[in-house]
Amino acid sequence: MTRHTVEIGGSRLSWLQSGQGHPLVLLHGFPLHAEMWQELHATTPHGWQLVTPDLRNFGLSSGRPALSMDDHADDVLAAVQAARGKAP
Repeated sequence: MTRHTVEIGGSRLSWLQSGQGHPLVLLHGFPLHAEMWQELHATTPHGWQLVTPDLRNFGLSSGRPALSMDDHADDVLAAVQAARGKAP
């Protein structure tokens, strides 16, 4: 499991990542952060990449407040693209 962070549009997105293959994204509950999934990262099945982002202003992610679910969705997409080695 590794922690990654990327700056995008004035926001810092952070996520935990383990494994390689098809991405599987798990979101944390309020008011937690990505580390709530830490135990699952140790058991990521072969062929899967587990990505657990910190939603904006939780954990190590920061930026302007999310005003809609679209803001969170954009952040999650950016984290998955970065995890897959594509520019967000």
